[in-house]
Amino acid sequence: MSASDDLLDQVARALGPRPGWRLEPSSSPGGPPAWCRYDSGKLALSIDVGDSGLAVYEPEWDRVTPLADVAALLAWLTAHERPA
Repeated sequence: MSASDDLLDQVARALGPRPGWRLEPSSSPGGPPAWCRYDSGKLALSIDVGDSGLAVYEPEWDRVTPLADVAALLAWLTAHERPA
């Protein structure tokens, strides 16, 4: 198992029980899946998992926030995520 596979598994355990989150296949062939949250049918946040860590994408502002690990992700979500 690669480091990104292990991190993807950790993110799955953290986001799986949270309302509104689901794992989506990559839009690029062979690309990794992303955890996505939709509000009113529109993408609100996506979490990409890579070898260097996590990245939160906020399409409303076209902003990417890199995060080192799942603890940082959960802290970021606590501070920024709107209720589902």
